[in-house]
Amino acid sequence: CKTLIEKTVKSIDGVKRARWNVVNGKMKVKFNPEKTAVEQIHKAIAVVGYDTELLKATDESYNKLHYCCKYERK
Repeated sequence: CKTLIEKTVKSIDGVKRARWNVVNGKMKVKFNPEKTAVEQIHKAIAVVGYDTELLKATDESYNKLHYCCKYERK
């Protein structure tokens, strides 16, 4: 799960570093704001099935997650 989230964010043009903290569920991202925006990062995470503070993943993308990567959704 951590790998998928970090790999997804790192694949965005302009992202230099992405680290997801499994314990607190927060991500630190270093990126070039001239190449990408916070909203694009949230969208990429939601597309692969994870809810963020700004966007909720679709049920379809959430259901595609491996069973061990699923979490309690609000």
